[in-house]
Amino acid sequence: MIYTVSGIKGGSGRSTTAANLFVFLEKQGRKVLACDADEQQSFSYFMEVRQVLPPLQVFGEDLLKKLKPLIGQYDDIVIDCGGRDSASQRAALTLADASLIPVAPRATDRWTLNAVYELLDKAQGFNTKLQAFLFFSRTDHRGMNGSAVGEASDYLRPDTAWCRFVPLPIGNRVAYDKAMGWGQSVLEYQPTDPKAIAEITSLFTHVQQAITKK
Repeated sequence: MIYTVSGIKGGSGRSTTAANLFVFLEKQGRKVLACDADEQQSFSYFMEVRQVLPPLQVFGEDLLKKLKPLIGQYDDIVIDCGGRDSASQRAALTLADASLIPVAPRATDRWTLNAVYELLDKAQGFNTKLQAFLFFSRTDHRGMNGSAVGEASDYLRPDTAWCRFVPLPIGNRVAYDKAMGWGQSVLEYQPTDPKAIAEITSLFTHVQQAITKK
């Protein structure tokens, strides 16, 4: 499966999501390719600290040319897209089975949701297998019950068969940042944070099952 972690607003937790998804899939015994399409290269730095092979770096229109020949060599590919509507993100979405879109419950993120949906609609026009999953990221301790999340929910459009909101938020927990700093997922980091582990496990399992069933 090919997963993109997409969006057009910085600071929503894309690289953290991509890093944790990469480890989640590897822990299932799957052969996973990490692909960094974000010029900030946070996913690359994560893999460097992890002391494993660096991810494939594909910025701009080279993504299709570099990535297509590798698809059959891996069980899964995780692509961390940059926080803007870029050529590499558009190319990644034409290949993806699933796009995960973290949305921070802030006014500046809410304002970009229409543009996110437009980007996804265009991609799905070229790639009919694409399924998109929006979820709230970096929420406070109240999760889905916070007032900011409630306000952000008003900006979500109704779910469709291929583009839907997943009510499984990722909290703004210290464990995510600490784990990233050590090149680890919260699935690996010690001391463990059971709530962080439960959050990412629930979200990624939901997405994985949804695209497998289709």
